[in-house]
Amino acid sequence: MIVETKCQLCKSRISFWTLSEDRIKLAMDKGEFLELTCKSCQMTVKYHVNALCAEKNKYKMLIGFLLFIIGTPLLGYYTYDYLFRINSVYATESVVGILAIPVAVYTRVKHNDRLKRNAFNWPKLNEYN
Repeated sequence: MIVETKCQLCKSRISFWTLSEDRIKLAMDKGEFLELTCKSCQMTVKYHVNALCAEKNKYKMLIGFLLFIIGTPLLGYYTYDYLFRINSVYATESVVGILAIPVAVYTRVKHNDRLKRNAFNWPKLNEYN
């Protein structure tokens, strides 16, 4: 998951990759305050875990989109003989059903990414110790 915050000095974006699924696990793994270095101004500042936000994973979205773009013609090509040689109403329904598979994969990837972002961004750590 890509997590980001803004630099306190120059306001540029600081992002990093983590395997933690939420702020609580990130705090348990790396501590409640993380030292992050800005690539623009080269300043290292400690940031509280609540100042971090999960962002869209563009790689997952790209993979899902490529599966959609490549999978649809491939399914049409490999099932052409079976589906279009049969003259019936069921052939048309099966074409629509088979071509819906790449759409379902893409929407599932997009939905899972949104759920992971919401799971990270929603719970805040208790700041009262």
